[in-house]
Amino acid sequence: MSKNKKKSAPRRREKALTPAQQVKRRLGEFNWRLLLMLAVNTVVIFGLYRILVGLGYFVIISSIYFLVLLGLICGYIIYNRAMVARNITPDQLPEDWSEEKKKEFFAEAERRVKRSKWMLTLIFPLCITFCFEIIYLYIIDPWMNR
Repeated sequence: MSKNKKKSAPRRREKALTPAQQVKRRLGEFNWRLLLMLAVNTVVIFGLYRILVGLGYFVIISSIYFLVLLGLICGYIIYNRAMVARNITPDQLPEDWSEEKKKEFFAEAERRVKRSKWMLTLIFPLCITFCFEIIYLYIIDPWMNR
């Protein structure tokens, strides 16, 4: 045996996280600001909808909300280029593209998703409003009027 053999540094074991620690770590990464924005937008949009429906503007407000929702969904899909970069790998892109162009393609797709996140904070509350309205119209109202 040679005496010049280097000793490797002792390996530091990664401490396994308990389930409670994993939950705490994930909650720290959770986007609470986005959740708060979604909750506030949902309350405002749903509240405004119910107030205007109560005042007798059901057809008008339903049409406006539906057109806004349709416009936002179409805008989100068009702006994000129909999410074409979602489930593809760099080797599925055209072979004549350079590596830099492929990286730029994925970076641009990521930027577009981040920039259009505000649309989702309006799309989801509008969808929730329509879901509650459908539940009210087809389940609650007929049950209450028996």
